[in-house]
Amino acid sequence: MKKLFFAICFITLFGPNAEAAITQMHDEIELHQHEADQNMKMRQPAPLKGVPADYESFRNFIRERSKIVAQTPLSVVQNASTMNAQGDVEFIAKQKQNKSTFEQIYEEAMERLNLLENNKPADLINTPALLPEAIEQKQNEQQNTPKQTPENEIDVVSITLPTGQTVLAPAKEHIPYLTSKIEILPNGIVHIKETVNLIANGIKLKYGLSKALPKYSISRTGVKNATIPYLNSVKINGTDVPYQLKDAGDRYLIVPKDKLPLQPGVYTYEFDYMLDRKLWYYDDRNEFYWDVTGSFWNLAISQAIATVRLPIDVNPLGQNMFIGYAPNYLTDIYSTITKDKATNALGFTSTMPLYAGEGMHILISIPKKGFLEPDFNKKFEWFIEDYGDIIFSLFGLIAIVIAYIISWRYINSGNDNMKAELQKTPAMLRMLINGTFDKVSFGSFLLDLFRRNIIDLKAEDDTLQIIKKTDNLSRLNKFEKKALQQIIGPKEFSVSIDRTNALKLKRAYKIIEKDTFKRIRLLTLKLNAGYIFFSCAMLALSELAMAWLNVNTPETFGVLISTTLTLAFYVWVLKTKFKNKFIGIIAKIFAVILIILAVMIMCLHIHFVSALFIAAMVLAIFTYTNLFATRKGLLKNNIKDALAFKQNLVDNARTVVLGGQFKIQQANIYALNAQQSYPKSFDIAKDYRLDVMPLVHNLL
Repeated sequence: MKKLFFAICFITLFGPNAEAAITQMHDEIELHQHEADQNMKMRQPAPLKGVPADYESFRNFIRERSKIVAQTPLSVVQNASTMNAQGDVEFIAKQKQNKSTFEQIYEEAMERLNLLENNKPADLINTPALLPEAIEQKQNEQQNTPKQTPENEIDVVSITLPTGQTVLAPAKEHIPYLTSKIEILPNGIVHIKETVNLIANGIKLKYGLSKALPKYSISRTGVKNATIPYLNSVKINGTDVPYQLKDAGDRYLIVPKDKLPLQPGVYTYEFDYMLDRKLWYYDDRNEFYWDVTGSFWNLAISQAIATVRLPIDVNPLGQNMFIGYAPNYLTDIYSTITKDKATNALGFTSTMPLYAGEGMHILISIPKKGFLEPDFNKKFEWFIEDYGDIIFSLFGLIAIVIAYIISWRYINSGNDNMKAELQKTPAMLRMLINGTFDKVSFGSFLLDLFRRNIIDLKAEDDTLQIIKKTDNLSRLNKFEKKALQQIIGPKEFSVSIDRTNALKLKRAYKIIEKDTFKRIRLLTLKLNAGYIFFSCAMLALSELAMAWLNVNTPETFGVLISTTLTLAFYVWVLKTKFKNKFIGIIAKIFAVILIILAVMIMCLHIHFVSALFIAAMVLAIFTYTNLFATRKGLLKNNIKDALAFKQNLVDNARTVVLGGQFKIQQANIYALNAQQSYPKSFDIAKDYRLDVMPLVHNLL
């Protein structure tokens, strides 16, 4: 029990007294369950009266059942405020006019029977097993032995009920019989074993039968609690089949783990599951409500039976049964309730077919004697069920915000020595100091190519002469190569640039500008790596904890991660500045719609508040990451290094010149505006190209 794990971990913090209380509570529950198992035996339902066992009885059965189905009067139900049952003349008329699939099945069968006073059914179909080999063998037999059914004859199937009785039913896709054995344990957990006889024709049931369970339970006072389901097993014709619980918004679904193609035939499904929080604890009594058929299947149900076993020495205070569609319920006329005090059991039977989606509701008032009141452990488990995802998402958001606040204060305190070592080009150094890319930045790029002996620069009046010195460009990145190729073609050795072809320089300018901004983003990303990793880890851990509380952890976690990534992408779109204003407006509107859709998808698995907290975490990550990327943030130390480097070039100009380092540092000298400390002299005249840069300015 996932929620119980949190409760036990929490309670054990209070010491040995709490641990002893837990042990005593568990021992008491086990004792009650053992006594119940030893003293209470569920009696099998009695054979159904009036259900046909031969052809003549089947014909009469169809006629009588059709007469019953055609009558749908309603009556006002007294003392059942939670049911809200009431008579409705318009509803009755509509029911008579719009007959259900099940009613049409039986009326069609009756019409055919009227034409067949002396004929017998040609074939009784019976599918004994679900095993693929048996299905394939049966199909081969049917294909090899073609039968001809006269137009007037009725296709029927032979159904074996849980009582062992064999009856006939129309070979239409429906549920001839449903029985539900319900056991309410002393600790309030409800154990249900449900048997469903099913006729499949490959129309609606192509991939097996699924079972819906309520996700929430509502008390008489309007309090809404989340139920806690546990799936034990699912059998089809006695064979265990892998099924799983799946969260489906306002309900849980018991569905096959893999696709299970269901061939036409007769099947017996056995669902075994447990539910917690289905028993309501009031001051003077306890109460149990259950929709036996679930009001979910798009199938007619011929007959539904439910038996409820209470703990030992517990007799119900009252019981009611309602069938039909809400809020118009049919009552005692079409239902039977039986009691067995010896085994503390109740029986509920629908005496009329249930249409597609109709419910069979039972309501039992139970004395508080014989039940364990929920203790702190149980209440904490329920609290986690109700608010666990909100708590985990809130903790994740708080952790992210606190971590960023502490980090920001640490950065501003002056004690932060964090800096990233990346290749700092002259254009990057200028970007760090001045926060911009300009003509000086591009000129420093040309000087850097000169330093690497890739080009040479000469100025003649208003013409810039650029000479290629090598074809080996392996030392350049893709942006630098592309920029150089914009200036000098692959087959050219030199180019003269003036006003007529200055576009070459301007195109190269744009490329180097893009490269510089990319380098700055990589620098900030590297500086932000630790903070981004921590915040994303907190977000992922919060979503993993929320998914773990769900009945289907992998699927829920996958949905949360995918929707979070979608949310993050469109938040990024909202923060992006588009060159085209019209396209930007459309993109941002579309982003807002997708963000809302992502939050709505999250709400299918978690609370709305939790989805909002996840959105807030994503927004906080973007906000603080951008804040840290500013010049006053994590770039502060790199800016200090750039300023210190500039000062070093100014203070040690003589050393740089005499040490033969001028050519190496010339691009940095120009980018950092330190050229005034380096006038042209005999020692550096050979490598001096700073006097060419004004011409580059003019051409750009």
